Amino acid sequence: MFGSDLKRRKPFYQIIHVHYKEKVTMFITVCSDYSIGTIKRIIQKEIGIPWECQKLFNGREHLANNAWYLEDYDINNNSTISIEECNDCEAGAFLAAHLNIINNEIEGRNEVKITV
Repeated sequence: MFGSDLKRRKPFYQIIHVHYKEKVTMFITVCSDYSIGTIKRIIQKEIGIPWECQKLFNGREHLANNAWYLEDYDINNNSTISIEECNDCEAGAFLAAHLNIINNEIEGRNEVKITV
């Protein structure tokens, strides 16, 4: 889908806030050419999120090469956030099913909020 041409875009990562049943899940999709450590440092610097842990998502191909989700992320609070795999996350399933449409809608932007 868009994993192969993601690295040709600037910025190289996209942030998608999914509002689902009154909670926010934040997904970050990134180019696989960068190491986890590099991505962690760049995103922490760019958006000011302190990372407690990170885990590579190796599930659906729809989710590009690398993806993390941050569950119950408070947009107005920079408290430490845990990142886990989203295999069983309903919002993750929604995102996987609709990422192609979402990606086309946010071409050229690195952050978007959608309501499920």
